[in-house]
Amino acid sequence: MGRVLLGLAVALLAGCGLVRLGPDYTRPESPAAAAWRAPLPHGGDVATLAQWWQAFDDPLLVRLIEAAQAESPDLARAQARIEQARAQVSTTRSAARPLVDGSASVVRTQNAGLVEDPPYTQRSSQLQASWELDLFGGRAREQEAARARLGARRAGWHEARVSVAAEVAGQYLQYRHCEALTRLLRTDLASRRESLRLAELGARTGLQAQSNVVLARAGLADALGRLSSQQLDCQLLLKGLVSLSGLSEAALEDDLRPGAGRIPAAKRFALREVPAAVLSQRPDVAVAEREVAAASAEIGVAEAARYPQLSLTGLISPIQVSVAGYRFNANNWSIGPSLSLPVWDSGRRAASADAARASYRAAAAEYRARARQAVREVEEALLRLATLDARRPTLNAAAQGYRQALRNAAEMLRLGLGTQLDLEETRRLAITAEQTLIALERDQALAWIALYRAVGGDWSGG
Repeated sequence: MGRVLLGLAVALLAGCGLVRLGPDYTRPESPAAAAWRAPLPHGGDVATLAQWWQAFDDPLLVRLIEAAQAESPDLARAQARIEQARAQVSTTRSAARPLVDGSASVVRTQNAGLVEDPPYTQRSSQLQASWELDLFGGRAREQEAARARLGARRAGWHEARVSVAAEVAGQYLQYRHCEALTRLLRTDLASRRESLRLAELGARTGLQAQSNVVLARAGLADALGRLSSQQLDCQLLLKGLVSLSGLSEAALEDDLRPGAGRIPAAKRFALREVPAAVLSQRPDVAVAEREVAAASAEIGVAEAARYPQLSLTGLISPIQVSVAGYRFNANNWSIGPSLSLPVWDSGRRAASADAARASYRAAAAEYRARARQAVREVEEALLRLATLDARRPTLNAAAQGYRQALRNAAEMLRLGLGTQLDLEETRRLAITAEQTLIALERDQALAWIALYRAVGGDWSGG
């Protein structure tokens, strides 16, 4: 009874919802450090994140990403969740406003007994209105939670969009790298066939041992196996692109053919030095933060349910009865307040409030974990880029050196100072160096894509 009286007193002070139970939401503090520990990318042409895929200067890649985003089931599901959340916002807003219902009926009746009554017709209509006064802010908190979840669903859509773009770009780069390796393996295969021909010729003339022929045949078989395996990898990557984009395999093969083996070079983009600023543009972190806001508002919903609820109801119901050519009219109406008092519920409402507070703590912990994971992903991408940038001059020098050695070996053979076997061995060393350099180009492009995804793509939280 004491709680009831206290609730009524607060209700009088509250007026029309001036008291709002539960905590007012404040954004959780970001667990990010003051600065990145990994070096920031520098140098080169710096592009913005907006329409970053255009910076690859590869129209087919842009078209593949757009097709994949149009066909993505993840994006379709995310869009459906946005529509559900928007409908929930409308539902909670309507629940805080007056509700009016109407009905009408016509009934024809005749009572047959010892004395038969004449039939009569009764026409009635009814207009009923009700309004639950939001004395303790429960309805307002419901709207607050619904708006927060709508924000989370919008951020989730952008997260899916960025993920699809990064997945398609990664698959496309892998395919182009596979093509480049296939081309080098064909060159290696031709070199090994030439080595086998020379070894067999030398064995027939007695200038080489038969064991050299055996080794040359084994090397040729190994090259054939690696080429076959590489071609299979390319076919699997192609089918992956078909699945992601929804394009036909035949049409995609035709579109891929002109740029065969060319690995698109990613453009560098500017990165903020303050980690917290970067985290603010991560859609998945925004999802977690909006869930914290929703959980905070739901504490107020649960707290408001523990206090009295006051509703105003009104009813107007005109009735007309027609019997034996006569009509009788009557009007019924009623209006008044209705008070619901939570007298005893065995602790159910208190337990619901405790559960809401526990849900808030869990959401806050998830937000902190998501933010730490975001920092880790950015740091790892930055370290990978720095390492690859440091390796590039050495690998460029090695590839250039082997190219020069190959030219020298060809010149020596032309002058009669070298052998075909020396030339083919040098060619294979040059091919290996080219393979390593191509792999580095692929890894650099993939690292930039990973960094693009780690910083949240081109979504700024708007």
